[in-house]
Amino acid sequence: MIGIANVLVKKSFNNFSPSASFFVFALISFVCWGSAGIIFGFTPGNILYGTLVGFSTAILGQGIYFHALSKGELSINVPILASYSVYTVIFSLLFNHEHVGLLTGLCVLIAILGTIVVAFPDKISKSELKKLSPILWAVGAAVAIGASDTLSKRYINDASVGNFFVYAAIAQVVVSFGYMKLQHQSFDQFAGMFKSLR
Repeated sequence: MIGIANVLVKKSFNNFSPSASFFVFALISFVCWGSAGIIFGFTPGNILYGTLVGFSTAILGQGIYFHALSKGELSINVPILASYSVYTVIFSLLFNHEHVGLLTGLCVLIAILGTIVVAFPDKISKSELKKLSPILWAVGAAVAIGASDTLSKRYINDASVGNFFVYAAIAQVVVSFGYMKLQHQSFDQFAGMFKSLR
């Protein structure tokens, strides 16, 4: 499912800018995640904490991800993006004080080394560095998603999954709107989408 989602997101860049695709995703997430949050028992709780986690999830877990997908080839970027779980393990060890066994630690190390091998060319020249930029975006996004997941897990433990869903859903709409404005994108690009739905 995730593989299909990545292909569909990348395909959406043919018709919309990455920021506009993120905005559409955020609106859909707002309905889905917001509803799920209410069903799971949203209570405002610590509004500042919820807002900070919501915005960090929207920026680190989604905004950077959409931007990284817009760079380079999907066949290279997606496997690197998929390494985010490795960084989630590392950040969980450091910040959530979770423990892993020797075998898990060894697998994490192998995955990190694999990412480095894929990311860096044999010879570094100016032309190779230009090719490296999309890969570095993918590595950076994987690290950002890992950090986001770690913070999200901590918040869910401290508050509730319902609160997380609602705060993240609201923040994604705000962040995606800001991303559109940052890239000087107009809402006019959605006009064709609504016409095709009629």
